[in-house]
Amino acid sequence: MRLALVFLLATFSVAVCAQQDQDSVVERAAELDFDLDDDSVRCIQAVSIRRIRAVDESTVAFYMSGNRVYLNFLPRRCRGMVRNQRFAYETSSGRLCRQDRISVINDPGAQDIGLPCPIGDFHPAEVELVDMMIEATSRGGAVSPVTAETVELPPEEAESSNSQE
Repeated sequence: MRLALVFLLATFSVAVCAQQDQDSVVERAAELDFDLDDDSVRCIQAVSIRRIRAVDESTVAFYMSGNRVYLNFLPRRCRGMVRNQRFAYETSSGRLCRQDRISVINDPGAQDIGLPCPIGDFHPAEVELVDMMIEATSRGGAVSPVTAETVELPPEEAESSNSQE
């Protein structure tokens, strides 16, 4: 009886943690104005990875051969990702999959590697959108497809608008 109760509680806590992880993924995607869809994949081919860049402390972009990119929303924050932008991962199957781990390389000369962080599903994204996300988060702002710029009015328009006041 006790064993069944322990198993039931363990199963319930795993389900609760999985739901919390999914909720945080949805929230982070919304913060980045990224539309999660059903096109996500569980694994990507490691040999196709050309570059890895951190969007923020919880989101990683995997740039692949063929001008493809996948966003991965980590279940939890992985400190130092944005600052260091160097990563290590291991795979035995030649594929990097959900629940595999990625680590931040803090100091390559000293072989200082941070704690491993589990990864989630891989969501296909447009390269331009991911580049905008990285640029926006590096400035500390939100991603927006609309840009604004200040312009000067020509002299005659400026004079006529002043005379109307």
